[in-house]
Amino acid sequence: MWLISLILLYSLTRARSEDPRTSLYFVNDSLQQVIFSSSVGTVLPCPAAGSAGTALRWYLATKDDIYDVPNIRHVHLNGTLQLYPFSPSGFNSFIHDNDYFCTAENVAGKIRSPNIRVKAVFREPYTVRVEDQRSMRGSVAVFKCLIPPSVQEYVSVVSWERDTVSIIPGSRFHITTYGALYISDVQKEDALSTYRCITRHKYSGETRQSNGARLSVSDPMESAPTVLDSFQSREVKTRQTLELPCIASGYPNPMIRWMKDNRPLPVDGRWTKRITGLTINDLRVEDSGTYICEVTNTFGS
Repeated sequence: MWLISLILLYSLTRARSEDPRTSLYFVNDSLQQVIFSSSVGTVLPCPAAGSAGTALRWYLATKDDIYDVPNIRHVHLNGTLQLYPFSPSGFNSFIHDNDYFCTAENVAGKIRSPNIRVKAVFREPYTVRVEDQRSMRGSVAVFKCLIPPSVQEYVSVVSWERDTVSIIPGSRFHITTYGALYISDVQKEDALSTYRCITRHKYSGETRQSNGARLSVSDPMESAPTVLDSFQSREVKTRQTLELPCIASGYPNPMIRWMKDNRPLPVDGRWTKRITGLTINDLRVEDSGTYICEVTNTFGS
């Protein structure tokens, strides 16, 4: 039995502070962080704006003026801040890892954007791995793409391959929103293939291909359930879609029952039980709670 604590964070998208036809207004006053790859650079328009004749200026959070640094940092005439690609030796924390804000000023007055954290992420070598797995015929198998902790925040799985051919999710092959590959109703011939994950770096766009992993398939043997993939407590925002993974092997094939706060799941069209787990669409604050994935067969739970 797996317990899952889920806390939802209520979030609202802030509207423009003023009508854009007025003298001064915010284009995007909810922007709080910009992360970019050092090998790509970034372009950041001023979140504040105004009618014709408005002066747009960038500052550090310390209120120091921004100055141009050739081929490193430049403020364009339209108020756009540009940070150019740079090598590791060119890193400067005052430029590449600092808080900035922008102002718009004209005869009507002056407005200031919230602080924006601007952070460069360095290109670093890394590899992704997939480990060999075992399963019983007619059961399920789970392959996970192992990404180094140092880049997990920026690297995600974009696809899986079976013998160098992209896997299209279908009747027996499923890819979770977290990038795991599930194979249901495992067959002997599944052991003849190799399985690889493909990842992409969020900021640099670089892709990586893992090693090829194999699946060992045996005949069914009576056994209690073994959970192959599960979910940990976390905080998420409202209005998003969330997938809670829960899949298990065993023979006979185990039954899965979901509960929320020790009660059966409420009847709600936003909740969908899939082989990959429980999917909740359009998250609401009232969805917060403790979720239980109960896995049982005749030999245990």
